[in-house]
Amino acid sequence: MRLVTVRALLLVVLLGLARLGHVARADDSATPEAAGVTIQLVLRARFDDAPPAPAFIAVTRYTLPPGTSIASGTTTGPRLFLVENGEVTIQSTNADSGFRRAADAPPISGEGGPDVTLRPGDHYRPTDPTSFALRNDGTLGADFLDVIVCPQAPFGLVPYTTMDGIVVDPLGNGVAGVVPGAPVELRIERLDVASGQRVALAAVPGPRLFVVESGTLGLAADAGVITYSGAAGTNPGSTAGRARTVAPGTQSLLTARGSVFVQAGASGTATNLGRSRLMLLSVSLLPANPATAASLAADSATPAA
Repeated sequence: MRLVTVRALLLVVLLGLARLGHVARADDSATPEAAGVTIQLVLRARFDDAPPAPAFIAVTRYTLPPGTSIASGTTTGPRLFLVENGEVTIQSTNADSGFRRAADAPPISGEGGPDVTLRPGDHYRPTDPTSFALRNDGTLGADFLDVIVCPQAPFGLVPYTTMDGIVVDPLGNGVAGVVPGAPVELRIERLDVASGQRVALAAVPGPRLFVVESGTLGLAADAGVITYSGAAGTNPGSTAGRARTVAPGTQSLLTARGSVFVQAGASGTATNLGRSRLMLLSVSLLPANPATAASLAADSATPAA
């Protein structure tokens, strides 16, 4: 009877140790990012030239009511238009319109280029510095993002609404002290961070701009220069506050419509301090490489399934 009892106790101990060993291995293999961070690549494009530093990087959202149009202004560096909602029509003046369907269509070419209508997920890369019109010929409102990299702007961008109801809404901007040598890759991503999780902002050889779309961001700096601006209000068109530098060893708090500019070589962490999900829009300017170029060529040549 005593032998049976001892064996039973040993079995209980061994099972307990096995459970502890399994938990330890699970914890060792898990990472915060794997547990609650999703990074979605929205768009990436390669450019054969880029302005020297200092360079102005900005992302602006335009909202066009039906029947309205707005001039693009001149293009002096890498630039992308990305449609989010509705339809936006562009008339190209260049043989290669730079138009892409969402991830699957090759460029449209032609004499002078016909009108091209972009739908959600489509993007347009201007190949001519001349200004052109972006129109909403549909019956519903249209939204698109304008991402630009150009020589430093003296006054930045300001929000405004035209007399016919077009809303120009600067989401974030910054001045890059270092710009990668050409060719460069302009990358747009969205980050979805669960409550309590953090994202490491590792040092990279190019500037990055983040816009808080929703949630509460805790921003910390480890090395280099990271600046942030809080929005003056939650409504589109609210003016951002002045840029402030994140001091190493401290944490700055940002809510929706706040923005972060990470200089090349800087590093830090972004933590979701709220109870809801933290959504970030990210724009990066990075060195292009042969592997990236081959991947981009394959992306544009392969139709979507």
